[in-house]
Amino acid sequence: MRHHSTSGVVAPRTTACITYNEVYARVRGTGESLRELAADPTDYKVQIANAPSGSEKLALAQKLATQRLARGVVPELDACFAALDLQSCGVRARDAAEVPTT
Repeated sequence: MRHHSTSGVVAPRTTACITYNEVYARVRGTGESLRELAADPTDYKVQIANAPSGSEKLALAQKLATQRLARGVVPELDACFAALDLQSCGVRARDAAEVPTT
C-alpha cells in the first residue's frame, strides 16, 4: 500500500483481501475442497454425542471445527475473487473454494 501511495503504479483493491484462517492449514493435503467441506451435511454434534470414546469425540470435534471454519471462509473467498474482477481482464477465474487442497 505504501508503494502505491508514493508511486501511483499499483492500484490495490482493498476489498480483494483474504484474512488469516486456520482452515487453510487444516485442509492442506487432504484432497478436499473448502466448498465440499462447507457443504458437508454431516451433523457432527449428533455424532459427538453418540461417540463411544473420548478419542472418537475429539476427532469428530475437529471435523466439526473444520466444517465451521470452511463455512466461514467460502463467502470470503467468493467476495475476494469478485473484487478482483478477473473476468473484465479476459481471465476465466477458477473457483478457489473448488480447488482440492493437495
